[in-house]
Amino acid sequence: MKILITGSTGFIGNDLGIELARLGHDLVCLVRSAQEAKKLCPFPATFLEWDYHSPLPAELNIMSLDSVIHLMGAPISGPKWTSSYKQELCDSRILSAQKLAHFAAESGIKTFISASAIGFYGDRKEEELDETSSKGSGFLSDLCQQWENEVLTFSKNLRVVCLRIGVVLDKHGGALKTMLPFFRKHLGGKVGSGKQWISWIHKQDLIQMILFALKDESLSGVYNATSPNPVRQSQFSTLLAKKLGVTSLFPTPKLLLQLIYGEMSSLVTDSIKVLPKKILKTSFQFKFESLEDCFEDLFNNLDTYEHEYVSKQYIPRNLEEVFPFFADENNLEQITPPFLNFKVLEKTTKNMEAGTLIDYRLKLYGIPFYWRTKILHWNPPHDFSDLQMKGPYKKWHHTHSFEPLGQGTLMVDVVHYKLPLGFLGDIFGGWKVTRDVNQIFNYRREIMNKLFV
Repeated sequence: MKILITGSTGFIGNDLGIELARLGHDLVCLVRSAQEAKKLCPFPATFLEWDYHSPLPAELNIMSLDSVIHLMGAPISGPKWTSSYKQELCDSRILSAQKLAHFAAESGIKTFISASAIGFYGDRKEEELDETSSKGSGFLSDLCQQWENEVLTFSKNLRVVCLRIGVVLDKHGGALKTMLPFFRKHLGGKVGSGKQWISWIHKQDLIQMILFALKDESLSGVYNATSPNPVRQSQFSTLLAKKLGVTSLFPTPKLLLQLIYGEMSSLVTDSIKVLPKKILKTSFQFKFESLEDCFEDLFNNLDTYEHEYVSKQYIPRNLEEVFPFFADENNLEQITPPFLNFKVLEKTTKNMEAGTLIDYRLKLYGIPFYWRTKILHWNPPHDFSDLQMKGPYKKWHHTHSFEPLGQGTLMVDVVHYKLPLGFLGDIFGGWKVTRDVNQIFNYRREIMNKLFV
């Protein structure tokens, strides 16, 4: 299937693109900058530049597209909702949906899947909501209705599926990414009364729901993309703190959030109890129905104050070309930022294998360190892992995996790290180390692009 995607560089679009590529679909992505999107999207695709204020790219007219997945939209939880930013929130969703849906209806595309949000229902306190419930009141509710209407207008010509998405949970993005630093510092607690309902969904379940809607032609209309088990905000905070091994202190007053964030504070203070009744009548199966199962999946391999960093990059070369580069420890020097003064000293075996010890020298903040790492697992050309035996971190475990994807390779790095001194180390150094790790892997991404792309 040839699929047009918007929002491919975003929190959902990145992983959705990987899954679609794994299924063998041919992807076309509408992006602001093709050059940047090629760096940010970890999957093979054709990238066409488009600004939603402009006409659609002419190239689309000669492509035999089967479906559209429309995820585009300025971040709801981004800058404060000034009048100008509220206009951008609207235009980026409504104008883009209007143009794309009109194009799809005119060009014979079969399926149009569009994101929406449970903000459609507004703040409804204790009311139980499903797809038949009425629209709420307020800015988000009005935005969602207009957003959906632009697509549903063409439902006679298209199979249209609108997904009203809840709070998407994944530790590397969305709401949880914002929350985790506060919880690790024991600052996570209930918001306001804590009685408001949170309607959430695991990121994996959302992606599977999009794929299900793409495949099952019986689906049409509006569907709530939320877990069947919404929870109170106080329960959410308590479960998250427990899973992270911290205490949840210092509740956040609702008034304080309103003073700091203005209207945007409604994202965490509104109570929206949503049930996904329509999708439950289909054969779709949630993998994570309870919040306990969701948090168990997201945090089961993390100790208290342990961080996880994930980097995904698509390289348009086959596995046999990419893996040997990483089998030579000396190549680490050219993909490590100069500010680290990184130098390989020696290794204990001629060739890389499980048990190999490698010694390095580097500088952190001007302080020289010696680093010894041990290859724990060696499985060429698919994956390997290493563990710091001596160095600046209390723990540094790095897994490298390589997967054939399309005509190239998906490279995934997963790093688990802990700072010395536990809570104190995290308080005083966590933010800086997080920044440095991002910088290291962004540099690696740039160099790999130059070497292989």
